[in-house]
Amino acid sequence: DAILEGEPLKVFMVTEESVNAARKAFDQYHAYLKASGQGVRLTETPEETSIAAVDPLYKNVYIVHSGRYLIGAVNLKTTSAGKRVVEQVCKRLPG
Repeated sequence: DAILEGEPLKVFMVTEESVNAARKAFDQYHAYLKASGQGVRLTETPEETSIAAVDPLYKNVYIVHSGRYLIGAVNLKTTSAGKRVVEQVCKRLPG
């Protein structure tokens, strides 16, 4: 749990056993979000892949797949706020 700009949010990290397992979990969540019919924006770069979306349970969400990790923030006022928090966590990830 965290507070950003006076708003509560939740930050999480999922550690998978491999890059492929992390990508599979990321893709499954992406498919769930697309099926929910809410706004979903997938961004892919050589360094990371991210989703900014509206989750039916967790409101605005921002999630990054980086290596064998999924790092995200939920219950966001805006996804841009979540992106800042997630970027700070990503900077601390091991190699």
